[in-house]
Amino acid sequence: MTQYENSILSAWIEGLLEKNSLAGGLCAVYQNGRPEHRRAYGMADIETQTPLQENALFRAYSLTKPMTSILALMAIEEGKFALHTPLSDLLPEFASLQVYDPTLPKKSPYRAVQNPPTIFHLLTHTAGFSYEYYNITPVEKCYHDLILRCGNPDNTLTSLVEILSQAPLQFEPGTHWGYGYSTDILGAALERTYGISFAELMQKKLFTPLGMKDSGFWAPPERLDRLMTLYGTQAKMTPGHFQIFPPKSTSPNPEWICLDRPSDSILSTAPKWTSPGGGLVTTLADYQQFLDFLLARGVHKGACLLSEDAVRQMTTQQLWDDLATCRLPTHPISISKGIGFGLGLAQHLCPPHIDREFFWSGAANTFFLLNYEKKRTALFVTQMIPFDCYPFFQEFRDILQTLSR
Repeated sequence: MTQYENSILSAWIEGLLEKNSLAGGLCAVYQNGRPEHRRAYGMADIETQTPLQENALFRAYSLTKPMTSILALMAIEEGKFALHTPLSDLLPEFASLQVYDPTLPKKSPYRAVQNPPTIFHLLTHTAGFSYEYYNITPVEKCYHDLILRCGNPDNTLTSLVEILSQAPLQFEPGTHWGYGYSTDILGAALERTYGISFAELMQKKLFTPLGMKDSGFWAPPERLDRLMTLYGTQAKMTPGHFQIFPPKSTSPNPEWICLDRPSDSILSTAPKWTSPGGGLVTTLADYQQFLDFLLARGVHKGACLLSEDAVRQMTTQQLWDDLATCRLPTHPISISKGIGFGLGLAQHLCPPHIDREFFWSGAANTFFLLNYEKKRTALFVTQMIPFDCYPFFQEFRDILQTLSR
């Protein structure tokens, strides 16, 4: 065993490797800012048989979202805008939004928005923006007609605003919870507010202050060889997944498809599309710096970057019920019973006498859990698509709860 290793966690992850449930994984559990478990497992690339190292770069995908939400809270504290500032005050392109209304005739199911989206709606995913690969309402068809594709390298935040301002919302803001482009639009609002690119803003406000020296939105030449290969599980991938993650080639494992690899990675060049909702490329050590900052309620090495009150709002349930009740009935996010949502961060809703956990996850099975009562953070990373290819999150959380007893 390594210096920081828990035998139960190692046995679980090694079992996943034996079952071909993942190619490689990174895992870190910290208590009071000190590592209890930190290790890399398996391969960064199975074709070249490259062992996975702790300093590997990985695609964080939606683990980018909590960082963008933090930037928005910082902007609020700086007086750039308020929580209930209308989106159109910052991005006038959204001044005349339409919304899908299922009570209207099918030939013309859209009407003017009655409750225009605000920064609060963006932070809580109640603004009505969707993702084009869902199939919930006619809104997704409108996204397709506007040639919108999540992760399209030709996108920019400016073009995203232009496209989404022409599309209807999925629902009246504040009436449902719906996962989609809200955080990307939030990033566009930040970019417009500060007058610098979102990548520069992230560097200035978070990467540099937190010492996240290996983080960015691409893998530059000096770090490219540390990038993990991205795999897809053939049996679980849908046409929607293939639209977002076009296959590069087959892999030595017949059950998997190679979706991206260092030798010809889309991340090897600086992108136009620095997605605030899913573009982060980072490392285990760097993302741990962000988790430590969250656990310290906005403080990093004695410097207060965000007030404790702002972190309290972020970790307070902001919805009127759990996601199972608030989301649209046909929404593809099914694991939602007992889960609440704050300002950019999900939480397990528990009775008052039980510790409350906060968490978020990304498409390639990247996720973290944060527990303020136990002063613990836990981060687990694979590069396996889709998110439901294996119940990594549930098993990881179950093991952590066992370790806490």
